[in-house]
Amino acid sequence: MSVFAGYLLTRLQVNSQSTLIALSPFWITCSTLKIDTINTENSYQKARCNDHSEARFYSDHEAQKNTKWIIYFESGGGCSTQADCVKRFTSSKILMSSGWLDAYPEIEGHDVLSTDEENPFRDYNHVYLPYCSSDMYVGMNEWIDSQEHFNEEEGNYLFAGRYIVEGLLVKLQSIPDVEFTEIVLAGSSAGGIGVMNHIKIIKEAVFVNQNVRVRGIVDSSWFINFEDNFLQLWNSSSANTLTQYQTFPHDECGPTNDYGGMPCCFRADCLEHHGVLNDIELLFIQSKNDIYLLQNSL
Repeated sequence: MSVFAGYLLTRLQVNSQSTLIALSPFWITCSTLKIDTINTENSYQKARCNDHSEARFYSDHEAQKNTKWIIYFESGGGCSTQADCVKRFTSSKILMSSGWLDAYPEIEGHDVLSTDEENPFRDYNHVYLPYCSSDMYVGMNEWIDSQEHFNEEEGNYLFAGRYIVEGLLVKLQSIPDVEFTEIVLAGSSAGGIGVMNHIKIIKEAVFVNQNVRVRGIVDSSWFINFEDNFLQLWNSSSANTLTQYQTFPHDECGPTNDYGGMPCCFRADCLEHHGVLNDIELLFIQSKNDIYLLQNSL
């Protein structure tokens, strides 16, 4: 695992009702990202949010026309138990559905998604992936149109984060005359966990033998288990995550006894221990002021 230079990624709150799909404006010159659906009408249909709505993404590839890409996975925590997901859907529906994105056909890209001269990724094609699966991008629940529709009262939530990422790559590869020489995956918190779990698959399976350089930026996703405080959050009810998400994108992502029965997927140190991050270029960013880390360490 090697390291390269990167920048801190954060989200920008707009008001109490919604969150702008953009990164905090450290730079002046922004990119303009346009919305698109991941699923295609006649083929890929598995990229679905918790409420079964179709996952979306934003990109400026039509304007940039580059062979280098940077894809940012949005953060946003998660849920696994019925009670937690119902509460999350009530308070944070924007993290479980794509329906509200219709009001934002275009957004501004900041930080690593900007076109500012200070951004080392300014000339790249910029892609923003909104988070709507509540599963750290590893769930593999399959949506079947003829058999199931979302019912808020029943709470039949889908966890299809793995398919959302897979579908995004399928969609990008289907762009006419598209080329890839480099892909940078970036994400914070839940998005960073998604990067750690998908980067090896993308490097060794999606772009195998294609001479594509794949690198990653992981922000605020290496959770520190200070005096077992982090593992204490992984109680018997939370263990239901393994059943709800059904399966994971690679074999090493199941529960491990040496990590308190917690899925290896959610622990950077566990993924490193099991070799998932071997031969991968990754930059890890941690903040000493990270509220989530502090509340589990004090």
